[in-house]
Amino acid sequence: MPALEQTYVNNQAEVLIQQLFGDQLEPVRAVAGTAMISEQVRLGSLWIGRQAEISAADVHLLTAMGDIVANALHRS
Repeated sequence: MPALEQTYVNNQAEVLIQQLFGDQLEPVRAVAGTAMISEQVRLGSLWIGRQAEISAADVHLLTAMGDIVANALHRS
């Protein structure tokens, strides 16, 4: 991810996933990732992959989940 707060979405990731993971994963068409940030500290990234395209609503949900997980990790 180029910047701390950006989210990555690729709805045509079949070739990329095949190159990275070979036959380790079921076929995946779309991927998205978001940074898990708490108190201005990047704790990691949360990624999803699926056959259907990833919509703006899916990205919004993924981002919210990343925020929740980051805050939970920060408090633990």
